[in-house]
Amino acid sequence: MNPLVITHSEEKHFNFDKIPDLTGKVAIVTGGNSGIGYVTCRELARKKSHVFLLGRNIEKVQAAVETIKSETGNQDVEFLHLNLKSLKSVKECAENFLARNLPLHILINNAGAITRPGQRYKQSKLANILFTDEFNRRYLEGEQVYSNSLHPGLVDTPLLRRNDLSYSETFMSSSISPEDGAITALYCATSPEIEEKNYRGRCFVPFGIEGKKSSYAEDDDLAKRLWEFTENLISEKLSQKK
Repeated sequence: MNPLVITHSEEKHFNFDKIPDLTGKVAIVTGGNSGIGYVTCRELARKKSHVFLLGRNIEKVQAAVETIKSETGNQDVEFLHLNLKSLKSVKECAENFLARNLPLHILINNAGAITRPGQRYKQSKLANILFTDEFNRRYLEGEQVYSNSLHPGLVDTPLLRRNDLSYSETFMSSSISPEDGAITALYCATSPEIEEKNYRGRCFVPFGIEGKKSSYAEDDDLAKRLWEFTENLISEKLSQKK
């Protein structure tokens, strides 16, 4: 079950130089201390966005914050604690951000994990696409908010290197760098084309190109059932903690 036909062109439709000035914009990026997330945060900061790096390892994320400040000269880079394995932590992180009374212009849900078995990993990617589509249908119609999903490509990051899957040298030779891996997320988050072309519920592949969804990923009923299942599961987990 492949949710997306993965292709990308060696010619980049988007690059860091095309990111517009982001002065006054507030951005949140999960998993921002390494790999794609780090590059994403760095480039947002370079374009003068107020960036929040979210992560669970205080020492590592704070070190990334200081490095980005040093590299970009932008001092509006901050850390917020977030452990995505804990719904309590997610709630507390959201409350901590809301308490600052800041707007939110960019949200990049970058943090993730690679696990066995492979079929479940593919299902999780399909869920990302379906959830994004259903979010648009339920909450964003008529709003100036644009929610899209993306595949960054096979990116050579610590996450990929430390998982227990056996990748051949041939397979890894087709991987791209974290620098290139961040391009598609930055396109979705910053390119004026997203608003100009009213891109909502689309799925993008490297490098800022719209991908072709599978029939599973176009199933509106499946997206609705996924949303309802997720809400019920969260309610169940929260009630167990009371």
